[in-house]
Amino acid sequence: MTYNFYPSRRPLLTMLLVAVIAFTFLPWAADTLFNTKGEPREAIVAMSMLHSGNFILPESYGTDIPYKPPLLAWLIAASTVFTGGEVTEFSSRLPSIIATIALITCGFIVYAKRRGDSQAMTMALVTLTSVEVFRAASACRVDMVLTACIVIAIYLMFEAREAKGRPVISWGAVALMTLAVMTKGPVGAALPCLAMWVYCLLRGDSAVRAALIAAAGSLLALVIPAVWYYAAWTQGGERFLHLAMEENFGRLTGTMSYGSHENPWWYNFVTVIAGMAPHTLLALMSLFAIRRRKGAKSRPGLRERIAALRPETLLALTVTVVIFVFYCIPKSKRSVYLLPIYPFLAYFVTLLIDWLMLNGRRRIVGIYADIIAGVGLIAAWTVWGFHMVSPDLIPDMGKSGAELLDGLRAEHFSFINWVLIILCIVVCGATLCAIGRRPALVARGALLSALSIYWVASSTVLPCVLNPKSDITIVRRIQAVETLPQGIYSYNSAKMLRYYTAAFYLGDRIRLFAPEQGSSQSTAGTESASLPAQGLLIIGQKDLDQWQQRFGSAYATDTLWTGSRKSCDSRQIPMLIHFTSTPGR
Repeated sequence: MTYNFYPSRRPLLTMLLVAVIAFTFLPWAADTLFNTKGEPREAIVAMSMLHSGNFILPESYGTDIPYKPPLLAWLIAASTVFTGGEVTEFSSRLPSIIATIALITCGFIVYAKRRGDSQAMTMALVTLTSVEVFRAASACRVDMVLTACIVIAIYLMFEAREAKGRPVISWGAVALMTLAVMTKGPVGAALPCLAMWVYCLLRGDSAVRAALIAAAGSLLALVIPAVWYYAAWTQGGERFLHLAMEENFGRLTGTMSYGSHENPWWYNFVTVIAGMAPHTLLALMSLFAIRRRKGAKSRPGLRERIAALRPETLLALTVTVVIFVFYCIPKSKRSVYLLPIYPFLAYFVTLLIDWLMLNGRRRIVGIYADIIAGVGLIAAWTVWGFHMVSPDLIPDMGKSGAELLDGLRAEHFSFINWVLIILCIVVCGATLCAIGRRPALVARGALLSALSIYWVASSTVLPCVLNPKSDITIVRRIQAVETLPQGIYSYNSAKMLRYYTAAFYLGDRIRLFAPEQGSSQSTAGTESASLPAQGLLIIGQKDLDQWQQRFGSAYATDTLWTGSRKSCDSRQIPMLIHFTSTPGR
């Protein structure tokens, strides 16, 4: 069966959707400073590439090689064309934003052909307004780029299989899986091919043919990455080989030399429930609408039920189950690993909304919209009030609340800030008014209310909440006391830990104080030869005792500054110490 790719008003809706997604992230991409170690750790790789000219296996922090293949770093480096050649928060987050636009837009196009424009747009907005997708889309991490490559590759393989009526190789999918492998490793090819192999089996295709096509697609997607892996190995040698094996296979088999995001089996269930918020609420509420059929003579078996599913529904079900089960296997579990299932979960939320509206359960959708719109009104008026009202009129809110209040009062609200706050109030108020009067608009009102909340959060709230958590305060203190040509060093008792945020804002000038930093055994004979003679040291309060035991006798120190809050990287109170080697060292 062939489909008209752009019937009716679909081109206009596609452009509108792209504009909405872009507006949700692009204008505010640089407003929030890096405030976790994950974002600057990725961005600093691109920075080291541009500084060194080594685009294969650059060293950042003076000694670290990248944990992952370089596609994200290449994209960040390319994005600096918009920032004057400098790696900034905007250029670092731009690849994730573009990947989000591609992910949601492609999902809209694929499902609009089979379910219509309205359902496809609902699916797109549910995806966009899911907490986990929103969070990953605005972060400088590999996860959204990887997700877009995997999911769009699945869409292309699905389209090719449905067009031919049998499993076939999709060269577009191979290209995207190649990019996925270059983003995070072989899982980028294995996962979509595994999901499509299971889908083909459920569609009644030959198991052998489906397996051969899946294997061929995976192998073809590994050809170009193999060239990079070889080039990286020639530069990094055994150190690179060990890291690559540990990250790609040790993480999956639970044989890593260090613990990394180890969580119990039920962790994935919790993260999906939380990640699909606020739409999880609708799913939970709909449980009360399920009624057991009475008088049914017999129910179809599982095989008959699967055979009765429409292809796009079977695809969504298969991908969701396969990827979810796959990531239940390793000890290492993170919420972002499950990002590829979120567009398909959004599809099921869309079906649920339609089912509730068509089967006399509109009140449930109305309550769901009530809650979202109510939260939006409260949030918008709270932001407005905190900005305008004197702090003396507001009761004690604790340290975090006080910081938010101070941030909102200190923030200069631009014209667009006020427009978005007022828009949130108008949209949420209109949604509340529509409930009971225009039932057909209730679900759309709920989604638009959620979207307006995200706009207020991105443009106004998040910078006020997150910027105070950034380690840029360390950088400002260093810039105030630094006397060149002294070096800047850091020390952490945890061997894998670094002050990545400060390093990013200092242009990757921080170096490790000692080789094998954080090891339990001191190798004084070899260490002393490479220890710096003087400089500035960034260190946490808890790590200071260990540093003094290992190296204190060789240096005269002067504490220049002690922070007032924990570092976003080390989770310790940071200190800035000037050290100078003593005579006789």
